[in-house]
Amino acid sequence: MHKRSTMLFLTASLLINPLISSAADSAANYWLSVATDSGGMASAMGKQAAAESVGGGFLGGLFGSITGKAGNMVSGPNRSLLLQLNSPQSLPTDPRTVHDIPKGMSMGDSLPLLIPEPGKTSPVTEERTPYEKGEKPKGRMLIYWGCGDKVGAGQPKIIDFAKMVATSLPSRHGSTVYPPSPSRGKIYADWPNRENSKSIPSDASLVGDHFVHGNFTPDIHFSLDKQQDFMAPVELGNKGSTLNWKTIPTAIGYFIMASGSSGNGDMIVWTSSREADMGWGMMDYVPTPDVRKFVKSKVVLPADATECAIPAEVAGKSQGMMAQMIAYGEDLNTAWPVKPQKPQAYVKVRLKSTGSLMLGNQTQGTAAAGGSDGGRSYSSAPREKSSTEKAVDGVQSIRSLFGF
Repeated sequence: MHKRSTMLFLTASLLINPLISSAADSAANYWLSVATDSGGMASAMGKQAAAESVGGGFLGGLFGSITGKAGNMVSGPNRSLLLQLNSPQSLPTDPRTVHDIPKGMSMGDSLPLLIPEPGKTSPVTEERTPYEKGEKPKGRMLIYWGCGDKVGAGQPKIIDFAKMVATSLPSRHGSTVYPPSPSRGKIYADWPNRENSKSIPSDASLVGDHFVHGNFTPDIHFSLDKQQDFMAPVELGNKGSTLNWKTIPTAIGYFIMASGSSGNGDMIVWTSSREADMGWGMMDYVPTPDVRKFVKSKVVLPADATECAIPAEVAGKSQGMMAQMIAYGEDLNTAWPVKPQKPQAYVKVRLKSTGSLMLGNQTQGTAAAGGSDGGRSYSSAPREKSSTEKAVDGVQSIRSLFGF
C-alpha cells in the first residue's frame, strides 16, 4: 500500500509540475526591491546608480556604495526602491502602466512603469580597472572569519593572486533567484526611469494597499505591513576592534565583512561568519529561507545580536579596515488573485539595510548613521585614497575579474 501511494504521489507530481511552470510563464512577475543605506550610496552615486545597486546591478551595491566614490560620500541614511515587471501580454501601441502607492509614500498617487528604450544603457559609466580588463592582481589575500578576540584554527586562508582561480575563493551564496529583466517575458518595465526618478522621502512608508494596472499587465493587488516596510538604517559603530550596532526591529539576521591592507601589501578580508567565507555572495539580497538556514549554521548573525569583535590578530595586521554590514529583511512572496486556480501575477518583495564604517587609523570611537563621522572629512574635493580604500578597490577588482 505504501509503495502504491508513493507511486501515485510521484505520478501526480510529474503531471502537476508542468502545469505550475506553464502558469508561471503565463502570469506577470512583479518585484519590489526595498533598501536602506546609511553609507551615503544614493548621495555619492546618483539616483540611477542607486537604483541599479538596489537591484544588484552593482554586484550587490554594498561595495559600490564605498569604492571609488569615498571622496564624495555624504552621511545619512538613504531609501531606495526598484520596481520591476515582466508581463506575458502583447505590447500595445501606446503602453501605459502605473503602480498606485499608499499615501504614506508621500510621492503622489502613483509611480509610472516604463519600458526601457531599445539600445539605451545606464548613464553611469566607470573607468575599468586593469583587473576588470583581464589582468590578475599581484600579491596575496589573507582571509579570516568569526567573531571573537582570537582567530580560530586554520586561519588565515591565504590566496596567492598569481595562482588564484575562482574556485579557490570561499564564497557562499543564497539560492539563485532571477528578478524580472528585458530577457524574461514579453514585456519588461521598471521604476525609477527616464520620466520619473523621484527620491524616496526619509519618512516614506510602503505600508498599505498597492495596485498595479495598465494596458500591458493584468491588474495586480497586494498589501504590505510593517514587516515589509523600509528597514531602519544600520547604525554601525565600534569600540576599538569590537563592532556594535542597534538592533533593527524587522531584521532576521546580520552579516559583516571588513577589508583592509597590511604594511607589506597583502589584502586582509574578515567576515563575521563562523565558517570561511569571502562574503561576496552575502552582501546583497538573500532569500529568507537561506538567511534562516545560515543563522542556524552561524554563517549569519541572529536578529538579536548587537556586537561582534574583529580578532586582535586581524585588526593588528591591517593599517585600517572598511567594515560593511547588511541586515536582511523578510521576503514577501504572494500571488494575485490570492487563491485562484491560475494566478494572474506573482509578487515578490525583498528588503535589506546596509551601512559601512572606517576602522583602525581612519577613525576613532563610534561612527553611526546620522552621528559622528569619526573625524572623517566628507567633501566633494578630490583627495588621495587611503590604503584601506585602495585595498577595498583591489578586492572589488578581484570580484569583477571572477564575475562575483
